[in-house]
This record gives sequence, C-alpha cells and structure tokens, in this order.
Amino acid sequence: MASFVDGKFVMFDSMNPTLAVKASDLVKQLGTPAARTDWWYGGVEMKDGAYVYPDKGITLFLNSNTRKALHIALYHPTDLAGWKQDLRPRLHKKTK
Repeated sequence: MASFVDGKFVMFDSMNPTLAVKASDLVKQLGTPAARTDWWYGGVEMKDGAYVYPDKGITLFLNSNTRKALHIALYHPTDLAGWKQDLRPRLHKKTK
C-alpha cells in the first residue's frame, strides 16, 4: 500500500513481503538498527521485533525469532525522531 499526504508520497508498506534473502541475513546486511521497538501482529505482541533504519528509509517488522519478515515499510530517509512522529505505523489490532 502506498501512503500519500497532501498529494506527496510518504510511505510504501507491505504485509508478508517476499524477500530475496532471509530476514536474518537482511538484518545483518543493514547493520545495527537505530531502534528496535515492539509491534503487534494482530493480537500478538512482537517484543523488539521492529527493526528501524530511518536513515535508510526501511523498517522491518519481524516475527519473534527474526526468521520471517511479516511487514516492511519503505519511506524517504529521515531521522529517528521524524520516524517516531510521522511514520511509525500503528499495527495493533484493538480488541473489545
């Protein structure tokens, strides 16, 4: 899905992406993330499973054992503060 604000491209994100390499190998290639945050896959919390690379414009949302990318977001490079303010997706399914 592509997201636009005021007619300008902001972010492309995809659920269950098909990667050319293993998720763990991609993390190694990208290096140390600027942050690792919790995220929700439906009703399941993935502790420290979001690997945020704002300077590269990539956030990987991995499963609990980092073997599979369940979600990926691509955006214009920014800093961590900008990502937190404007780009951090809310992937938590609310329950009643």
